[in-house]
Amino acid sequence: MIDAVERMKSVGQRAQDGGAPTSIFGSAAGLAQSIDSEEQFRISVYPIICAQSPETAMGLASCLAYLLEQYIDTRVYRCFAKFNSDDENNEIAADDYQFHITDWELTGLADNVVLYGQLEIGAAGYDLSLVLDSGLLDEREAQEFVFQFETLEAAALALPPVAAQLTAALAGPNYERALIEYESAELDDRHLESLLESVFYWNLDVYLSFWDVEWGTEDRLEQFREVAGLSKIRRSEFAAWCLGMMTEQIMQPGMAALGEALLPELAQSFDEDSRFAGGAAAAATGLAKLDFNDSAIDLVGRYLTPEAGAGVWYRATEIHLSAARIPSAIDACQRALESGPEHPALCWQYAQLLINAETHESEVEALLYADPEAVAEEEQIPAEIMHALKSHIELAPDNLRALQLALTYMIDLDDAELWSYFERFARKDLTGDYAGVIIDRLLDAPEHEQAYDVLNGATDANPYAHALLAQLALADEDHTLASETIQACRERLAEIDDSLEAELQRLELSAKLPGFEASFAEIKLQLGGNSQATEEQVDLLESAVDIAPRMIDLYIALSRCYLSWQDRESALEVLNDARQGAGDAPQIDLGLARMLWASGERDKAIDQLNAGLEAFPSDVYLLAQMANYLIANDQLEDARPFIVRAESIAPSHRAIWQVRHLVAQKMAQ
Repeated sequence: MIDAVERMKSVGQRAQDGGAPTSIFGSAAGLAQSIDSEEQFRISVYPIICAQSPETAMGLASCLAYLLEQYIDTRVYRCFAKFNSDDENNEIAADDYQFHITDWELTGLADNVVLYGQLEIGAAGYDLSLVLDSGLLDEREAQEFVFQFETLEAAALALPPVAAQLTAALAGPNYERALIEYESAELDDRHLESLLESVFYWNLDVYLSFWDVEWGTEDRLEQFREVAGLSKIRRSEFAAWCLGMMTEQIMQPGMAALGEALLPELAQSFDEDSRFAGGAAAAATGLAKLDFNDSAIDLVGRYLTPEAGAGVWYRATEIHLSAARIPSAIDACQRALESGPEHPALCWQYAQLLINAETHESEVEALLYADPEAVAEEEQIPAEIMHALKSHIELAPDNLRALQLALTYMIDLDDAELWSYFERFARKDLTGDYAGVIIDRLLDAPEHEQAYDVLNGATDANPYAHALLAQLALADEDHTLASETIQACRERLAEIDDSLEAELQRLELSAKLPGFEASFAEIKLQLGGNSQATEEQVDLLESAVDIAPRMIDLYIALSRCYLSWQDRESALEVLNDARQGAGDAPQIDLGLARMLWASGERDKAIDQLNAGLEAFPSDVYLLAQMANYLIANDQLEDARPFIVRAESIAPSHRAIWQVRHLVAQKMAQ
């Protein structure tokens, strides 16, 4: 099973040198491949169960996987069949691909989201229910999504918005990537069922190939030609889309031996009908992934007309970029913005291309937005980036990341619309996640005092604007104004949520103890070097805790200071105070467990970690510490589930690397 899992994880990754085993889960090289470009959303798709037509349901699951894996920062694993690598019989029956995840689960993928479902077919139509379990990602309860369709065609056409809804539930709206989708099927139920069955068996054969089940070239070509023929005969956009996705699926590093067999087929498989554009763009992307760049550009280039979808233009630009043809990529993106469809992802892509060109001092031959006659030469690229971001924001006004980036360029260029865009930002950044950089940069803006007026005006719409006001005052080194602003916020708001209160306390700490952040960093560095804390440092932390009792890191550092004095009783008292002041937190359980372990109370330390994991089951530090202690107790197998869970949550977390090092030491013994 480990070999199959490692192959699945390595698909899409460039080949790397092999490595000696460093853990009980495989080689260091295999691990590096799986982590090299660690995606935030790692989704395992399990079967959609259907009593009436299993292959139809699994075909829908396959298409849903094709859509989901197009989203940014997303990787999809198809866990489509129960398989026992020790069984000499490789025949797969319906029972093998119609199972619930509780009956069989593929472990070791480091997935953090699971998707599975059920399809009911009746006289009234098709009822599709999907379960999205992201507990390892965000500790939320599994979410169920229910959809009803009158026809199978309606179900197939609804998959793009279904994928968008699932992704939005994980990551919010998709602003940054244009997907290759489809708008029509042009197939009756009989042909549509046949197509979905073919797509499923293709995906099943890909999956089984990871388990060393032979997938002969002739069989593969026959399956490919069957879908290609259907798309041509029926002039079906959906069938052509499926064909393109099937092609891209096996034309990537890790599957090149399977994908290269399709090379002679591609040119004749996609007609120059606009309905084939999406499928051809996907196939071209596959060609580019295997470094057949000229063929890829020729294939997608046939379809670059004003009628082409945003996803086609987006892929064309990506293909030029992957071939290191930066000017061609910029040109393709400019053509899309001039004559193609309006889509925020194209504006974002253009801005990113220009930022890349600016960073590497690459020449940009022509500008789309900025007037070279009106803008100084050294400001032309920054101005073009700014206008591209503004265009993106007009299409996606809630994208705070783009708004933040646009504001940085507007400040540098002293843009006339700076304050109107900053007002949007002040009203929309409800958590302050994007404000830090902007507040500091505003000090470089002429007449930055206007920011105070804007933020004061935004406080009714956004309570967090109070915190931004205090942050601006601190950046202006006006500690008195910052303190007054924090006090005014507490007086004006009847209720303050936990996140805003925590931020107010952090700001109040900086206002009342100027220079505290630098002192705190020095204390942590000193403790990390196992040096003893000074009395002045302890006094400072005790004062800080009084000002900001919600900041758990202060308690942890203060507890460690007392431990550096060998004062275990005071260290324990501080952690108990932390529960009262800041509430339950995994750092408290971790600190208590480490104290118990250091005093030789190993069983109590493990009990403390168990208590912490019951409250915080996805905390990587708790999981890694539990694994460390079990390994130290020579309970290697007992440690395994904790390592697997930690890897599923954050494969490249430094705490997990420490566990692997300990495993290697134990195995070497």
